[in-house]
Amino acid sequence: MFNLEQAIVEWRRQMLAAGIKTPVPLEELEIHLREDIEQQIKSGLNEQEAFNFAVHKIGQPRLLKTEFKKAGGIGAFMKIYRILGILWMLFNGVLGILYLWLLLHPIIRFSRVPSSPWYYLGALSCLLYWAGAVAGFSLFRGTRGARKFVTSVAFLIVMTTIAGFVALRSLPGMYYIASVFALVSVVVLLLERITKRLERKHTDAA
Repeated sequence: MFNLEQAIVEWRRQMLAAGIKTPVPLEELEIHLREDIEQQIKSGLNEQEAFNFAVHKIGQPRLLKTEFKKAGGIGAFMKIYRILGILWMLFNGVLGILYLWLLLHPIIRFSRVPSSPWYYLGALSCLLYWAGAVAGFSLFRGTRGARKFVTSVAFLIVMTTIAGFVALRSLPGMYYIASVFALVSVVVLLLERITKRLERKHTDAA
């Protein structure tokens, strides 16, 4: 019986054997493969037929390796993701360090943990910013699921800002800057998917 996940594992092995060893291009290819498979299944093909169609559409490993070399080894969107990953590491890393200092300062100075809502909001924000730095690193490396990780953290940052504003009526400007940055990042991450859908619609219409 055909096993889709096992077939994808074997496909990855063939890609690695052909020399496509950098995690980012291989991750990008697998994302395209899975999206094509999902699209073909929705159109009425079974898993095996959809897999064969998607593999044929992507191309042979050796030809793909040649194309990656011509393109500098990485697609345009993946370059954007790497830059975005660096920005997330830097921006959220700096905020994480800043908020950690703000949290530790009253403990060091007064030897007690404040019990104000501001302190708890700061503690939650600190955790989210550190998570954002880790998410940025995973996006830079092209780790599987990195885009979902970044999107999830971005959503939590925005929701925390909204909840903090509702509860406290006013927040430092950095909260709003972090939320805007998170929202812009989500839009950037969605651009490729939107572009691909538009291209697919254009192809179908043609």
